[in-house]
Amino acid sequence: RKKNKRKIYWQGNNTMLLSSGLSRWMGCRLFSSSSSSTVVVNVPSFIPALTLAVEGLPQPEGRGAVPESAAHVSQLKNGLRVATLDKKGGISRINITINSGSRDETPRTSGRTHLYTKMALRSCEKSSEFRLIRELERIGSRAAVSASRENILVEVDCLRENVATTLHLVTCSLQLPKFKVSELQESRKPVKYDLAERSCSTEIRVMDE
Repeated sequence: RKKNKRKIYWQGNNTMLLSSGLSRWMGCRLFSSSSSSTVVVNVPSFIPALTLAVEGLPQPEGRGAVPESAAHVSQLKNGLRVATLDKKGGISRINITINSGSRDETPRTSGRTHLYTKMALRSCEKSSEFRLIRELERIGSRAAVSASRENILVEVDCLRENVATTLHLVTCSLQLPKFKVSELQESRKPVKYDLAERSCSTEIRVMDE
């Protein structure tokens, strides 16, 4: 039985003919399963930019790019300022900034900002730590807390349709925390680990000081 040979036929200076089972050439794919199928692709004499469409290839179906809306800043009755920017994406990010950091500490309260980053998003008056984590994972949300000299930042990533539910869970934990003794003892372990790592790393000490 004769085997099909792969052949490339050139027509002119900028046209390439793919046939006889040749499925890939310069990122182009022949989608038909038949060995006799043929597709004509125009190939320029120079390498085009990736943003340029290749003539002869089917274009993907889609609604195209959606323009972003302008940033909107508002202030609630309790003085909380809210900045909103709709990027029309499927993933939303919520950033909650607390205007307090390590620079606001006193010799008596030294280290409370670091400890708070380990204590945040735990048990509150309305739910336990287990329930909070379970609900966030159930709707595909992720939260993290970090701190600097100036402020404490809570970053939350979630699906666009779950913004209201995620915001409710996070704000309840931040506004009505319980600060259980067991959670405090558990949070001291990563704090001690961070302090030990800091004493061994000159780069971390320079950034902190």
